[in-house]
Amino acid sequence: MDIKKGTHGTCLSCAEEIKKNGFKSSGKGRGGPGVYFWRGHDERAKILAIGWYKYRLYEQYYDTEKKQGLSVIYVLLKHENNEFLDLEKPTMKDKVEKLRISAGISNIPNNSEIALLWNRLVISIEKKIGQKFKILALRCTTPPKEYVPNYPLNLLGLPICYIVRDSAIIEIVEEKDIKI
Repeated sequence: MDIKKGTHGTCLSCAEEIKKNGFKSSGKGRGGPGVYFWRGHDERAKILAIGWYKYRLYEQYYDTEKKQGLSVIYVLLKHENNEFLDLEKPTMKDKVEKLRISAGISNIPNNSEIALLWNRLVISIEKKIGQKFKILALRCTTPPKEYVPNYPLNLLGLPICYIVRDSAIIEIVEEKDIKI
């Protein structure tokens, strides 16, 4: 059994719903459908979780929610080693590039095309080995710089997200309401 740590920023109403009914998979995201977590429980992951919340607040994503304040949720992601796929490996990058070329997608794919390509790659590997992956790792775009001014993007590059494709592996260990 392997355990990874993840951090997720959202509004208070959504956090209450998550605690009550669990996380729900997003149909969108750089790596295809899943629940997205910033890697770790450290200050860097917290900065990203808060930045994501602030960006979504600016986009009016939480406008219909009763409680729009910030909540950061810390989780453990428990899985077997063979249920994890690291999409950051050079071989994975080579495979997704071959998929892009064969699909006739431009050198600068849009976000929907990026998600489609990664999802196609994962599904093709799953079919080949006859097994589903429960968790993926992929570098994801940060929220715009004004929402994460303290994230050292020029030093660390894009942060790694865990994309959970089976919410049964998620264990909430802490939820913090944060005043901003």
